[in-house]
Amino acid sequence: MRLKEAQALIGTRVSAWTAMNGTYVGILQSVEGSPWRGRVRITGILTPASHLQHGQVCRRGFRVGEELDVGGSNIKPTTAEGSLSYLEVLQRAIAENRSRPVPSTSPHAWVHEAFAKAMEVVARAEKKRLETGEWELRATLEGTRAAPCS
Repeated sequence: MRLKEAQALIGTRVSAWTAMNGTYVGILQSVEGSPWRGRVRITGILTPASHLQHGQVCRRGFRVGEELDVGGSNIKPTTAEGSLSYLEVLQRAIAENRSRPVPSTSPHAWVHEAFAKAMEVVARAEKKRLETGEWELRATLEGTRAAPCS
């Protein structure tokens, strides 16, 4: 989409996809730069962040009401609503991951399990955030550590 087309979308609902931070629905607040980027105020969550990177559990993702800066090619008009609850989206992703059959003979079966464990660690941290207002990754995975991504 060209910059002029994006400027016409300011104030409308868009989807904002990021490779590592998840997919969100929100209101396009502004566009700027060349190549252009957009600022989106999140109103719904479609997919959670990828919480596992280089064997570390990291990346909290974004919540409804927060703002996200996204490259222009990753912003599209949408009618999707998204979930208001990051925890709900995480729980759905965990269930989908667990229901996907992975052959035990697959050399990549460990990745499937590691992603599931990482999402469970983040779900626990999100439950704590909802209870106390504090986001903190304390739990660790066997062979991994909870830390901010670099």
